[in-house]
Amino acid sequence: DAPLALDYLGLSGTAIQQDSQTIFNSLRDIGCKLVVFPVTCEEMSTNLNSMLAKQAGQRFGPTHQAMLKREVMIEFVRTVAQKPEEALEKVGINIRPIEVTMYPNSHKYFTPEQHDDFYSRISWGADVSARDHDADCMTLLMRLRESRQSSDIFKTRFVFATRNPTFVRVSKEYC
Repeated sequence: DAPLALDYLGLSGTAIQQDSQTIFNSLRDIGCKLVVFPVTCEEMSTNLNSMLAKQAGQRFGPTHQAMLKREVMIEFVRTVAQKPEEALEKVGINIRPIEVTMYPNSHKYFTPEQHDDFYSRISWGADVSARDHDADCMTLLMRLRESRQSSDIFKTRFVFATRNPTFVRVSKEYC
C-alpha cells in the first residue's frame, strides 16, 4: 500500500522507516519478494504532490511531520513524488507492471463486477482516486492468487500489506 511504501522509503520519519524496514526485510529473509503495483506508485505521487501543493502552514501528515523534524528533506519528497518507481527500485522493491484491464484470462478470479461491488463497499475514503486504488489492489491481488486460499502466505503466493485496518476487515468479509 502507498503509505507503507512511503514509510519504507523514510518519508514518514526515521523511526517508522526503521520499523517498516525491519518487518519487510524479515519477510525478504524468509523468501518473500516485495512488489508494488503501478496504481500504488500513482497514489504515492498523488499523496505527496497534494501535500507539497499546500502552503507549509496548511500541510499535515507523516511526511510533513518528518520534514518538520528534518528527518526527510523536501528535495527527496519531490523526487519521490515525481518518480516513485525509481525510488522503490533503488531500495530493491520492484514494480509489478499489471493493471486491472490486463490479462482477461485472470478476470475469472475476480470479475469486473466483483471489482465494482467491492468498490461500492469502500466507505473509508471520500477521495475517489484512493477508493479506486484500494479496489484495484484488491482485484489485482485476488487475480494473482488464482483462487488460492490459505493462512500460509507461501500457499496463497500473494499478500497485500496495508496499515488500513478497515481495508483488512472489509476485504476479509468480502472474500
